[in-house]
Amino acid sequence: MIRLVLCDMDGTLVPFGASSPSDRTLRALRSLEKTGVAFGVATGREPVDLLRFFRGDERYLDSGIMSNGKIIQWRGRHLSTIYLDHAILDTLADIAREEEGCALNVYVPRQPREGETFSLSRPCYLGLNDADIRRAVALTGMLPPGDLIDAVPDVPIMSAGFLCLGNGRETAEEQALRMRPLLSEACPQADFLRPTSLFFDVLPRGWSKANAFDRLCEACSIAPEEVVFFGDAENDLAMLGRVPNSFVVANGTDEAKAAARHVIGDAADDAVAKVVEAIARADGRLDLDALDDDALGRMA
Repeated sequence: MIRLVLCDMDGTLVPFGASSPSDRTLRALRSLEKTGVAFGVATGREPVDLLRFFRGDERYLDSGIMSNGKIIQWRGRHLSTIYLDHAILDTLADIAREEEGCALNVYVPRQPREGETFSLSRPCYLGLNDADIRRAVALTGMLPPGDLIDAVPDVPIMSAGFLCLGNGRETAEEQALRMRPLLSEACPQADFLRPTSLFFDVLPRGWSKANAFDRLCEACSIAPEEVVFFGDAENDLAMLGRVPNSFVVANGTDEAKAAARHVIGDAADDAVAKVVEAIARADGRLDLDALDDDALGRMA
């Protein structure tokens, strides 16, 4: 029996360029409640972004792994939070100032307002101007608009990313490929994962969604085989290899497809919703034979 469905957001539950999951996807996720199966995100996004995706409905954030595992929730109970080392952020800020076309994105927390479950944050950018931010949002299809800052604020920060937009000598892709080893050399205590080709998530060295998954399973007495996970990209690889019931969407990377147990349809075609609907119809069982041909592409 399945007890928990975990899903990446960008490119998996939400097609790139879309502002929220489809109505069919939201109905499918709600249908899990009747079977006792919990739904949770497993994403690099912070709660402030997720609430925008889920149209302000906090129920979709009751369980899950956020900020690439730096926030862990289970049925409304907060399990853990991990913050980034400010020495890493300050080093990345210096690099962003020196490298044309590069920027640092950090999420700066604010005090929770009355009635808020989460202490929400605001996205901020160092090394960009307003026009650059608009270009970054358009290029990546996932970055939110934010405020411009000159330095990393001296407050606890969970989420950060390093952005490569290109310059007069390099395309954005070329710049990202060049910068990755430089970032790793400058910040050996950090890992840099690419949810998209132009953007690096910044994580503590050795930490990933899979580490958070292990902690979640241990705290809640869930076995890995009682979980279904959906992903699409590099920051999902550890999870795709860790969860026996792992699925990757057809628009995912080749590396993600190789790591997953199953390949399903495209995110734009509600592929995740089709699998979730089948789980709900089977009262929490994962019955691959019940999936439509267009939902399940192949078995790895």
